[in-house]
Order: sequence, then C-alpha cells, then structure tokens
Amino acid sequence: MPLALTLKIGDDFYVDRQQFVVEVVVPRESCVLREALTGKRFRIVSEHATEIAPDVHVSAGERSTSTQYQLVIAAPRDIPVVRGERYRNPFAGGK
Repeated sequence: MPLALTLKIGDDFYVDRQQFVVEVVVPRESCVLREALTGKRFRIVSEHATEIAPDVHVSAGERSTSTQYQLVIAAPRDIPVVRGERYRNPFAGGK
C-alpha cells in the first residue's frame, strides 16, 4: 500500500537514509524534489510515477493546494519511508 504525504516547500522525507526535499510546488500541476546528498532533482507530475530511488516510485496525489503538494510514495515494505521530522526525532509524539 503506498504512503501519501502532504508536504510544502522546504519539507523533507527520507527513503531509507536518502533525504529528499520539496523545492518547488506548482499548484495542482507538479513539484520538484531534490535528493539532498547528490542534488539530483526529480519533477513529479500527475501523469506518471517517477523512480527516485531503486524500486521507489513517487507520483502526485489528489490533495495538492497552492502551498502544499501531496506525494504518493510506493516502496517495498523493507525500505523505510518517513517524514524528516520523524527521521530526526523518532521518539517524538505525533503532531
């Protein structure tokens, strides 16, 4: 089952130990993710899924706004995918 995250510019998430940051949001059209270590950029659009890491695909969700973008992330169960704040502080309570 894919994971849906709604993020705004500057928010991040991790795929295993790889950090991805939302750089650009074009309302209801696309967003750009940047892989933090390499600087590689990925344009996410609603028409198709984009592979951002081996076996990890990201597509656009349906709940995007002018400041936030919903990402739908499909990854094998053995690859952890977590929000940046949860990765940095795994024992903090949920928001």
